Amino acid sequence: MNLDSDDVCAFAIQQLMVVGGGARRAQLEQWGVDRAALNRMLRRGMLQRQGRGYYVLPWSGDSSDRWQRQRSQHLRAVSAILGDDCVGGLRSAALAMGLPVARVPPIPEVLRPAHAAGLKGARVIRRAPDPQLIVVVNGVRVTNLERTAVDIALDLPTPEALITVDAALRRGADPQLMAAILAELGQVSGRDRARRTLDWADGYSESPLESRGRGELMLQGVPRPWSNVSLRRDGGESRTGHWWGGLVSAG
Repeated sequence: MNLDSDDVCAFAIQQLMVVGGGARRAQLEQWGVDRAALNRMLRRGMLQRQGRGYYVLPWSGDSSDRWQRQRSQHLRAVSAILGDDCVGGLRSAALAMGLPVARVPPIPEVLRPAHAAGLKGARVIRRAPDPQLIVVVNGVRVTNLERTAVDIALDLPTPEALITVDAALRRGADPQLMAAILAELGQVSGRDRARRTLDWADGYSESPLESRGRGELMLQGVPRPWSNVSLRRDGGESRTGHWWGGLVSAG
């Protein structure tokens, strides 16, 4: 990367704003931030060190982007608490990957083995994932798209869970793999609800409001709609978020 020192710092900050949360030293080095540049950014208050070699943007108290601020603060807490025997999961994993959630959890949500003790300052789910279903996102170990979607489907009411599960499908999650993961978990709490959530998930849904609204309607017995279709009639075209019949073409 042929950039001078100030340009490197500016580029790193831009990347951190895109991914949210923060990054580990190795990621910063990939963006061209060497030790001298890192120390300069820390001295100038452009970055803050957040334990275990994790660096984050300093958020000001008057930031207007409340959601991004909440997400960043949550991911800082996640990065500070993770150890060798636990991994970020559920909504914490979703936030790390930039997926929408119904609510930012007040404390990190982590997965640990069944025999593990609790973890102060975190919500522990004793349901450790297969190592093949763990990924590293911005320096944080979390469950992958499919496992994250399944765990959220197990944990939350269907309308809330669809906000994240739909988004995972839009991101490219494999629905067959999600079904297989759920089946392998066996007789876990929330299994029937999770199966319903995965069946109702729709990657064509384009917003949290559409996902949650579809879930609320279907819980009331409304037939499953098509999501975001284009309607063509008399030479004109319109687009609707939910459609329950008629001649349509996928939008």
